[in-house]
Amino acid sequence: MSFDKKTIRNIDVAGKTVLLRTDYNVVVNSQGKIEDAYRIRMTLPTIEHLLGLGAKVVVLSHMGRPNGKKDLNLSLLPTATCLSDLLHLPVKFIPEITGAAVKQQIGNMPSCSVAMLENLRFWPGEENNDQDFIKHLASLGDVFVQDAFAAAYREHASIVGLPQCLPAVAGFLLEREITNLSDKFKQSAEPVALIVGGIKVADKLPVIEHFLDKSSFIAVGGVVANTFLAAEGHKMGKCTIEADHIAQAKSILRRANELTKKQPFTFMLPKDVVVAKNGQHVAPLRVIDLGMHTWADISSYPKIPKSASFELSSTDTILDIGPMTAAAISGALKMTKTAVWCGPLGAAEIKGFNQAEPPFSHGSRIVAEAMVGERSGQQNKPYSIAGGGNTINMLNSFGLGERFDFLSTGGGACLQVLAGQKLVGVEALANKEA
Repeated sequence: MSFDKKTIRNIDVAGKTVLLRTDYNVVVNSQGKIEDAYRIRMTLPTIEHLLGLGAKVVVLSHMGRPNGKKDLNLSLLPTATCLSDLLHLPVKFIPEITGAAVKQQIGNMPSCSVAMLENLRFWPGEENNDQDFIKHLASLGDVFVQDAFAAAYREHASIVGLPQCLPAVAGFLLEREITNLSDKFKQSAEPVALIVGGIKVADKLPVIEHFLDKSSFIAVGGVVANTFLAAEGHKMGKCTIEADHIAQAKSILRRANELTKKQPFTFMLPKDVVVAKNGQHVAPLRVIDLGMHTWADISSYPKIPKSASFELSSTDTILDIGPMTAAAISGALKMTKTAVWCGPLGAAEIKGFNQAEPPFSHGSRIVAEAMVGERSGQQNKPYSIAGGGNTINMLNSFGLGERFDFLSTGGGACLQVLAGQKLVGVEALANKEA
Protein backbone atom coordinates (compact mmCIF):
# COMPACT_ATOMS: atom_id res chain seq x y z
CA MET A 1 0.00 0.00 0.00
CA SER A 2 1.11 3.60 -0.47
CA PHE A 3 2.10 5.59 2.60
CA ASP A 4 -0.84 7.98 3.21
CA LYS A 5 0.84 10.42 5.60
CA LYS A 6 2.70 13.59 4.69
CA THR A 7 6.48 13.26 4.80
CA ILE A 8 9.38 15.69 4.84
CA ARG A 9 9.01 15.84 1.04
CA ASN A 10 5.67 17.60 1.51
CA ILE A 11 6.62 20.45 3.84
CA ASP A 12 8.78 23.58 3.70
CA VAL A 13 11.41 23.60 6.46
CA ALA A 14 13.84 26.21 5.12
CA GLY A 15 14.96 28.46 7.97
CA LYS A 16 12.73 26.63 10.44
CA THR A 17 13.49 24.68 13.61
CA VAL A 18 12.50 21.03 13.18
CA LEU A 19 11.84 18.86 16.21
CA LEU A 20 12.88 15.39 15.03
CA ARG A 21 11.65 12.49 17.18
CA THR A 22 13.92 9.47 16.87
CA ASP A 23 14.31 6.22 18.78
CA TYR A 24 17.94 6.09 19.86
CA ASN A 25 17.30 3.52 22.58
CA VAL A 26 20.64 1.79 21.95
CA VAL A 27 23.15 -0.09 24.07
CA VAL A 28 26.05 1.88 25.55
CA ASN A 29 29.01 -0.15 26.82
CA SER A 30 31.10 0.48 29.93
CA GLN A 31 33.45 2.70 27.89
CA GLY A 32 30.56 4.97 26.91
CA LYS A 33 30.51 3.76 23.29
CA ILE A 34 27.47 2.70 21.26
CA GLU A 35 27.58 -1.07 20.73
CA ASP A 36 25.51 -1.06 17.52
CA ALA A 37 24.56 2.20 15.81
CA TYR A 38 22.06 0.64 13.36
CA ARG A 39 19.09 2.63 14.68
CA ILE A 40 21.08 5.86 14.52
CA ARG A 41 22.38 5.19 11.01
CA MET A 42 18.87 4.57 9.73
CA THR A 43 17.85 8.15 10.62
CA LEU A 44 20.71 9.78 8.70
CA PRO A 45 18.78 10.18 5.40
CA THR A 46 16.07 12.13 7.23
CA ILE A 47 18.54 14.41 9.03
CA GLU A 48 20.64 15.00 5.91
CA HIS A 49 17.52 15.86 3.89
CA LEU A 50 16.38 18.40 6.50
CA LEU A 51 19.82 19.98 6.69
CA GLY A 52 19.96 20.16 2.90
CA LEU A 53 16.76 22.22 2.95
CA GLY A 54 18.24 24.72 5.40
CA ALA A 55 16.56 23.59 8.62
CA LYS A 56 17.80 23.60 12.18
CA VAL A 57 17.34 20.05 13.50
CA VAL A 58 16.68 19.42 17.20
CA VAL A 59 16.70 15.71 17.98
CA LEU A 60 14.31 14.39 20.64
CA SER A 61 14.86 10.84 21.81
CA HIS A 62 14.91 8.48 24.78
CA MET A 63 16.97 5.67 26.27
CA GLY A 64 15.97 2.97 28.74
CA ARG A 65 13.36 3.29 31.47
CA PRO A 66 14.51 5.93 33.98
CA ASN A 67 10.91 6.36 35.22
CA GLY A 68 10.92 10.14 35.12
CA LYS A 69 14.21 10.56 36.97
CA LYS A 70 17.61 11.71 35.77
CA ASP A 71 19.97 8.77 35.50
CA LEU A 72 23.28 9.72 33.92
CA ASN A 73 23.83 6.08 32.95
CA LEU A 74 20.98 6.65 30.49
CA SER A 75 22.13 10.04 29.22
CA LEU A 76 22.00 10.64 25.47
CA LEU A 77 25.44 12.27 25.46
CA PRO A 78 27.15 9.16 23.96
CA THR A 79 24.40 9.05 21.34
CA ALA A 80 25.03 12.68 20.39
CA THR A 81 28.74 11.90 20.02
CA CYS A 82 27.95 8.90 17.81
CA LEU A 83 25.54 10.91 15.66
CA SER A 84 28.17 13.62 15.24
CA ASP A 85 30.69 11.03 14.01
CA LEU A 86 28.18 9.57 11.54
CA LEU A 87 27.12 12.96 10.17
CA HIS A 88 30.70 14.30 10.10
CA LEU A 89 29.54 17.54 11.70
CA PRO A 90 29.18 18.81 15.26
CA VAL A 91 26.04 17.84 17.15
CA LYS A 92 25.40 20.19 20.06
CA PHE A 93 24.28 18.27 23.15
CA ILE A 94 21.91 20.18 25.44
CA PRO A 95 21.69 18.35 28.79
CA GLU A 96 18.21 19.68 29.56
CA ILE A 97 14.77 19.92 27.96
CA THR A 98 12.94 22.50 30.05
CA GLY A 99 13.95 26.03 30.99
CA ALA A 100 14.64 29.32 29.25
CA ALA A 101 18.28 28.38 28.60
CA VAL A 102 17.20 25.52 26.33
CA LYS A 103 15.09 27.87 24.19
CA GLN A 104 17.96 30.34 24.04
CA GLN A 105 20.49 27.73 22.92
CA ILE A 106 18.13 26.46 20.21
CA GLY A 107 17.42 30.03 19.10
CA ASN A 108 21.15 30.69 18.74
CA MET A 109 21.69 27.68 16.47
CA PRO A 110 22.66 28.55 12.89
CA SER A 111 20.76 27.09 9.96
CA CYS A 112 21.83 23.61 8.79
CA SER A 113 22.97 22.60 12.28
CA VAL A 114 21.98 19.79 14.67
CA ALA A 115 21.37 19.69 18.41
CA MET A 116 20.20 16.87 20.66
CA LEU A 117 18.30 17.31 23.90
CA GLU A 118 18.65 15.06 26.93
CA ASN A 119 16.68 11.83 27.42
CA LEU A 120 12.96 12.67 27.20
CA ARG A 121 12.11 10.02 29.80
CA PHE A 122 14.04 11.90 32.48
CA TRP A 123 10.88 14.05 32.69
CA PRO A 124 7.66 12.37 33.94
CA GLY A 125 5.63 14.47 31.52
CA GLU A 126 6.91 12.42 28.57
CA GLU A 127 5.40 9.05 29.49
CA ASN A 128 2.41 10.69 31.22
CA ASN A 129 1.59 12.59 28.02
CA ASP A 130 1.35 15.72 30.16
CA GLN A 131 -0.19 18.75 28.43
CA ASP A 132 2.18 21.28 29.99
CA PHE A 133 5.18 19.19 28.91
CA ILE A 134 3.73 18.94 25.40
CA LYS A 135 3.27 22.72 25.20
CA HIS A 136 6.84 23.29 26.32
CA LEU A 137 8.24 20.87 23.73
CA ALA A 138 6.13 22.49 21.01
CA SER A 139 7.48 25.91 21.94
CA LEU A 140 10.99 24.75 20.99
CA GLY A 141 10.31 24.35 17.27
CA ASP A 142 8.22 25.14 14.21
CA VAL A 143 7.73 21.69 12.65
CA PHE A 144 7.53 18.17 14.06
CA VAL A 145 8.99 15.17 12.21
CA GLN A 146 8.24 11.66 13.44
CA ASP A 147 10.98 9.12 12.70
CA ALA A 148 10.80 7.03 15.89
CA PHE A 149 9.13 3.98 14.35
CA ALA A 150 10.12 1.72 17.26
CA ALA A 151 8.27 3.98 19.71
CA ALA A 152 5.36 4.97 17.47
CA TYR A 153 2.89 2.80 19.36
CA ARG A 154 3.49 4.63 22.66
CA GLU A 155 0.98 7.27 23.81
CA HIS A 156 3.72 9.60 25.02
CA ALA A 157 3.99 13.37 24.82
CA SER A 158 6.54 13.43 22.01
CA ILE A 159 4.68 10.74 20.04
CA VAL A 160 0.99 11.73 20.13
CA GLY A 161 1.09 15.13 21.88
CA LEU A 162 3.40 17.17 19.64
CA PRO A 163 1.43 16.45 16.44
CA GLN A 164 -1.51 18.24 18.08
CA CYS A 165 0.52 21.44 18.39
CA LEU A 166 2.80 21.61 15.33
CA PRO A 167 2.66 20.72 11.63
CA ALA A 168 3.57 17.01 11.85
CA VAL A 169 4.97 14.77 9.11
CA ALA A 170 6.90 11.52 8.79
CA GLY A 171 10.61 11.06 8.25
CA PHE A 172 12.12 8.65 5.73
CA LEU A 173 12.71 5.90 8.30
CA LEU A 174 9.08 5.83 9.41
CA GLU A 175 7.88 5.84 5.80
CA ARG A 176 10.26 3.01 4.89
CA GLU A 177 9.20 0.85 7.82
CA ILE A 178 5.45 1.17 7.29
CA THR A 179 5.65 0.75 3.51
CA ASN A 180 7.95 -2.27 3.58
CA LEU A 181 6.26 -4.10 6.42
CA SER A 182 2.76 -3.51 5.09
CA ASP A 183 3.48 -4.34 1.46
CA LYS A 184 5.90 -7.21 1.88
CA PHE A 185 3.90 -9.06 4.48
CA LYS A 186 0.72 -8.79 2.42
CA GLN A 187 2.63 -10.34 -0.49
CA SER A 188 4.34 -12.96 1.66
CA ALA A 189 3.95 -16.63 0.85
CA GLU A 190 2.47 -19.16 3.25
CA PRO A 191 3.13 -20.94 5.49
CA VAL A 192 4.16 -18.17 7.89
CA ALA A 193 6.22 -18.64 11.06
CA LEU A 194 6.39 -16.20 13.98
CA ILE A 195 9.25 -16.30 16.49
CA VAL A 196 8.77 -14.12 19.58
CA GLY A 197 11.22 -13.51 22.42
CA GLY A 198 12.56 -10.61 24.43
CA ILE A 199 11.20 -9.23 27.69
CA LYS A 200 8.20 -6.98 26.86
CA VAL A 201 5.42 -9.42 27.70
CA ALA A 202 2.60 -6.85 27.72
CA ASP A 203 3.55 -5.69 24.22
CA LYS A 204 3.93 -9.16 22.74
CA LEU A 205 0.87 -11.06 24.04
CA PRO A 206 -1.79 -9.14 22.07
CA VAL A 207 0.22 -9.53 18.87
CA ILE A 208 0.76 -13.25 19.45
CA GLU A 209 -2.99 -13.58 19.91
CA HIS A 210 -3.61 -11.75 16.65
CA PHE A 211 -1.09 -13.92 14.77
CA LEU A 212 -2.80 -17.16 15.77
CA ASP A 213 -5.01 -16.84 12.70
CA LYS A 214 -2.25 -15.55 10.42
CA SER A 215 0.48 -18.15 10.85
CA SER A 216 1.03 -21.89 10.85
CA PHE A 217 3.85 -21.94 13.40
CA ILE A 218 4.51 -19.78 16.47
CA ALA A 219 7.48 -20.25 18.80
CA VAL A 220 7.90 -18.27 22.00
CA GLY A 221 11.13 -17.85 23.97
CA GLY A 222 12.91 -15.34 26.17
CA VAL A 223 11.18 -13.79 29.17
CA VAL A 224 7.90 -13.81 27.22
CA ALA A 225 7.91 -17.63 27.38
CA ASN A 226 8.18 -17.61 31.19
CA THR A 227 4.63 -16.35 31.56
CA PHE A 228 3.34 -19.08 29.23
CA LEU A 229 5.30 -21.78 31.07
CA ALA A 230 3.89 -20.53 34.37
CA ALA A 231 0.42 -20.64 32.81
CA GLU A 232 1.05 -24.31 31.97
CA GLY A 233 1.86 -25.00 35.62
CA HIS A 234 5.65 -25.28 35.48
CA LYS A 235 7.71 -24.31 38.51
CA MET A 236 9.59 -21.19 37.44
CA GLY A 237 12.19 -20.72 40.17
CA LYS A 238 13.53 -17.15 40.13
CA CYS A 239 12.46 -16.43 36.55
CA THR A 240 10.77 -13.13 35.74
CA ILE A 241 7.04 -13.71 35.30
CA GLU A 242 4.28 -11.24 34.47
CA ALA A 243 1.64 -12.56 36.87
CA ASP A 244 -0.92 -10.04 35.61
CA HIS A 245 -0.77 -11.62 32.16
CA ILE A 246 -1.04 -15.32 33.07
CA ALA A 247 -4.79 -15.33 32.36
CA GLN A 248 -4.18 -13.91 28.89
CA ALA A 249 -1.44 -16.48 28.29
CA LYS A 250 -3.84 -19.27 29.27
CA SER A 251 -6.41 -17.90 26.84
CA ILE A 252 -3.85 -17.90 24.02
CA LEU A 253 -2.84 -21.49 24.86
CA ARG A 254 -6.49 -22.60 24.75
CA ARG A 255 -7.00 -20.99 21.34
CA ALA A 256 -3.76 -22.50 20.06
CA ASN A 257 -4.89 -25.95 21.20
CA GLU A 258 -8.18 -25.54 19.37
CA LEU A 259 -6.39 -24.50 16.19
CA THR A 260 -4.10 -27.54 16.23
CA LYS A 261 -7.18 -29.76 16.11
CA LYS A 262 -8.65 -28.00 13.08
CA GLN A 263 -5.67 -27.20 10.83
CA PRO A 264 -1.91 -27.56 10.44
CA PHE A 265 -0.72 -25.33 13.25
CA THR A 266 1.97 -25.53 15.94
CA PHE A 267 2.39 -23.36 19.03
CA MET A 268 5.78 -24.10 20.58
CA LEU A 269 7.06 -23.20 24.01
CA PRO A 270 10.59 -24.17 25.10
CA LYS A 271 10.92 -27.94 25.35
CA ASP A 272 14.22 -27.62 27.17
CA VAL A 273 15.99 -24.69 28.80
CA VAL A 274 19.45 -23.68 29.99
CA VAL A 275 19.42 -22.62 33.64
CA ALA A 276 21.83 -21.35 36.29
CA LYS A 277 21.48 -20.60 39.97
CA ASN A 278 20.20 -17.07 40.63
CA GLY A 279 20.70 -16.14 36.99
CA GLN A 280 24.46 -15.79 37.43
CA HIS A 281 26.25 -16.46 34.18
CA VAL A 282 29.33 -17.61 36.11
CA ALA A 283 27.33 -20.32 37.92
CA PRO A 284 27.38 -23.94 36.66
CA LEU A 285 24.85 -24.47 33.89
CA ARG A 286 22.46 -27.35 33.37
CA VAL A 287 19.89 -28.16 30.72
CA ILE A 288 16.41 -29.06 31.95
CA ASP A 289 13.94 -30.90 29.74
CA LEU A 290 10.47 -29.55 30.50
CA GLY A 291 8.67 -32.07 28.32
CA MET A 292 9.91 -35.61 27.66
CA HIS A 293 12.66 -35.40 30.32
CA THR A 294 15.21 -36.69 27.82
CA TRP A 295 18.14 -34.88 29.40
CA ALA A 296 17.24 -36.26 32.82
CA ASP A 297 16.92 -39.80 31.43
CA ILE A 298 20.34 -39.58 29.77
CA SER A 299 22.01 -38.20 32.89
CA SER A 300 20.59 -40.85 35.22
CA TYR A 301 20.49 -43.85 32.86
CA PRO A 302 19.78 -46.66 33.60
CA LYS A 303 18.09 -45.35 36.74
CA ILE A 304 14.78 -43.51 36.65
CA PRO A 305 15.45 -39.78 37.06
CA LYS A 306 14.21 -37.88 40.08
CA SER A 307 11.75 -35.06 39.45
CA ALA A 308 14.29 -32.52 40.69
CA SER A 309 16.43 -33.30 37.64
CA PHE A 310 13.79 -32.02 35.20
CA GLU A 311 12.28 -29.17 37.22
CA LEU A 312 13.54 -25.69 38.02
CA SER A 313 14.60 -25.30 41.62
CA SER A 314 13.59 -22.27 43.69
CA THR A 315 16.92 -20.59 42.83
CA ASP A 316 17.09 -21.41 39.10
CA THR A 317 16.76 -18.82 36.33
CA ILE A 318 16.28 -19.64 32.65
CA LEU A 319 19.02 -18.11 30.50
CA ASP A 320 18.35 -19.63 27.07
CA ILE A 321 16.28 -22.11 25.14
CA GLY A 322 17.88 -25.54 25.04
CA PRO A 323 19.37 -27.29 22.00
CA MET A 324 16.30 -29.49 21.43
CA THR A 325 14.04 -26.45 21.27
CA ALA A 326 16.44 -24.63 18.96
CA ALA A 327 16.62 -27.67 16.69
CA ALA A 328 12.82 -28.00 16.63
CA ILE A 329 12.35 -24.33 15.66
CA SER A 330 15.11 -24.66 13.06
CA GLY A 331 13.38 -27.70 11.58
CA ALA A 332 10.04 -25.88 11.36
CA LEU A 333 11.66 -22.93 9.59
CA LYS A 334 12.87 -25.25 6.84
CA MET A 335 9.23 -25.79 5.89
CA THR A 336 8.02 -22.18 5.98
CA LYS A 337 7.97 -19.54 3.26
CA THR A 338 7.90 -16.44 5.47
CA ALA A 339 9.45 -16.03 8.93
CA VAL A 340 9.11 -13.10 11.33
CA TRP A 341 11.30 -12.77 14.43
CA CYS A 342 11.17 -10.20 17.24
CA GLY A 343 13.15 -10.60 20.47
CA PRO A 344 16.16 -12.73 21.50
CA LEU A 345 15.28 -16.22 22.74
CA GLY A 346 17.85 -16.13 25.54
CA ALA A 347 19.63 -13.66 27.81
CA ALA A 348 21.84 -12.38 25.01
CA GLU A 349 22.52 -9.18 26.95
CA ILE A 350 24.51 -11.01 29.66
CA LYS A 351 28.29 -10.85 29.25
CA GLY A 352 28.92 -8.02 26.89
CA PHE A 353 25.76 -5.95 26.56
CA ASN A 354 24.07 -7.69 23.64
CA GLN A 355 27.32 -8.96 22.16
CA ALA A 356 25.60 -12.33 22.34
CA GLU A 357 28.51 -14.33 23.71
CA PRO A 358 27.80 -18.04 24.24
CA PRO A 359 26.12 -19.84 25.84
CA PHE A 360 23.13 -17.54 26.31
CA SER A 361 22.58 -16.84 22.61
CA HIS A 362 23.31 -20.34 21.38
CA GLY A 363 19.64 -21.07 20.74
CA SER A 364 19.07 -17.73 19.03
CA ARG A 365 22.05 -18.30 16.75
CA ILE A 366 20.72 -21.68 15.61
CA VAL A 367 17.38 -20.06 14.79
CA ALA A 368 19.06 -17.13 13.00
CA GLU A 369 21.09 -19.50 10.84
CA ALA A 370 17.93 -21.39 9.91
CA MET A 371 16.18 -18.17 8.93
CA VAL A 372 18.94 -17.24 6.48
CA GLY A 373 19.30 -20.78 5.17
CA GLU A 374 22.69 -21.53 6.70
CA ARG A 375 21.87 -24.66 8.69
CA SER A 376 23.43 -27.90 7.40
CA GLY A 377 21.36 -29.60 4.71
CA GLN A 378 18.82 -26.76 4.54
CA GLN A 379 17.42 -26.20 1.07
CA ASN A 380 14.62 -23.76 1.80
CA LYS A 381 15.28 -20.18 2.90
CA PRO A 382 12.14 -18.39 4.08
CA TYR A 383 11.59 -14.70 3.39
CA SER A 384 12.99 -13.35 6.67
CA ILE A 385 11.95 -10.31 8.71
CA ALA A 386 13.57 -9.43 12.04
CA GLY A 387 12.65 -6.52 14.28
CA GLY A 388 13.71 -4.78 17.48
CA GLY A 389 16.90 -3.12 18.66
CA ASN A 390 18.16 -6.03 20.78
CA THR A 391 17.37 -8.53 18.03
CA ILE A 392 19.26 -6.53 15.42
CA ASN A 393 22.24 -6.01 17.77
CA MET A 394 22.38 -9.74 18.33
CA LEU A 395 22.05 -10.64 14.64
CA ASN A 396 24.76 -8.15 13.69
CA SER A 397 27.05 -9.62 16.34
CA PHE A 398 26.52 -12.99 14.62
CA GLY A 399 27.43 -11.40 11.28
CA LEU A 400 24.00 -12.41 9.95
CA GLY A 401 22.01 -9.16 10.04
CA GLU A 402 22.68 -8.24 6.40
CA ARG A 403 21.45 -11.65 5.26
CA PHE A 404 17.91 -11.03 6.50
CA ASP A 405 15.52 -9.80 3.84
CA PHE A 406 14.25 -6.93 6.01
CA LEU A 407 15.45 -5.55 9.33
CA SER A 408 13.01 -3.36 11.26
CA THR A 409 14.21 -0.92 13.91
CA GLY A 410 11.10 -1.73 15.99
CA GLY A 411 10.07 -4.89 17.78
CA GLY A 412 6.59 -4.33 19.15
CA ALA A 413 5.86 -1.73 16.45
CA CYS A 414 7.00 -4.14 13.73
CA LEU A 415 4.67 -6.88 14.99
CA GLN A 416 1.74 -4.48 15.26
CA VAL A 417 2.13 -3.32 11.67
CA LEU A 418 2.46 -6.90 10.43
CA ALA A 419 -0.69 -7.77 12.35
CA GLY A 420 -2.54 -4.97 10.56
CA GLN A 421 -2.85 -2.75 13.61
CA LYS A 422 -2.53 1.06 13.59
CA LEU A 423 0.28 2.90 15.37
CA VAL A 424 -0.93 5.92 17.35
CA GLY A 425 2.20 7.89 16.50
CA VAL A 426 1.56 7.42 12.78
CA GLU A 427 -2.17 8.11 12.98
CA ALA A 428 -1.40 11.46 14.65
CA LEU A 429 0.46 12.76 11.57
CA ALA A 430 -1.08 14.85 8.79
CA ASN A 431 -2.66 12.94 5.90
CA LYS A 432 -1.41 13.60 2.39
CA GLU A 433 -4.80 14.80 1.22
CA ALA A 434 -5.17 17.22 4.16
